[in-house]
Amino acid sequence: MSLIHELNLPTTAEIQSIRDHLITISSHTQPSSVSVINGTPQAITEKTEKKQVKCPPGRRPVWLGQRRLLTITPISSYKKKPSHVDYVEQQERVSSGKELVWDDSKYNFSRVGDLFGFFMYEDEIRIHRINKVSSPEERLPSWSDNVGQGDRNVVHLDKEHVTIPWVTWVELVGPHVVHGTSSVKTGLNEIITQYESKK
Repeated sequence: MSLIHELNLPTTAEIQSIRDHLITISSHTQPSSVSVINGTPQAITEKTEKKQVKCPPGRRPVWLGQRRLLTITPISSYKKKPSHVDYVEQQERVSSGKELVWDDSKYNFSRVGDLFGFFMYEDEIRIHRINKVSSPEERLPSWSDNVGQGDRNVVHLDKEHVTIPWVTWVELVGPHVVHGTSSVKTGLNEIITQYESKK
């Protein structure tokens, strides 16, 4: 019996087969390479972080096309929650003649003419037109506690809004649950049509 069989080591052919298999796998996890350590093939893969797409004010990726976007943000019914506190602050700003502003989603896709909605769960959704988009430098000082959102653009909203009752929103297949500021995908065309009909 050979020493290879005696020690239960893989043969040269088996090593080559394993190496070929690792090369196939590694092609799906770039950048990577395959090396042989102590006679055993090893896959060496460098981890790469997925970078988020960020857009400057008023611009968006070409792949989104010219379609109108609707971004919504959930407003908590609990008075001490940050979203509720921030929303009350905005109502007070509007009452004193100032602009209604909010921060964009983490992708900064909004631009002038798009829509922005305040989502009150099981109550209503208040949709405003975006009149201007400015850089994160124009964020309000009171937003400094919003950790992780300092790189978001600021959307300047029309004071007038269209209210869509919860029952109607559900009928239009709008999202029932919203986790953070995000773009609406389900029922978008129907919601925009509803908004236009009530302007």
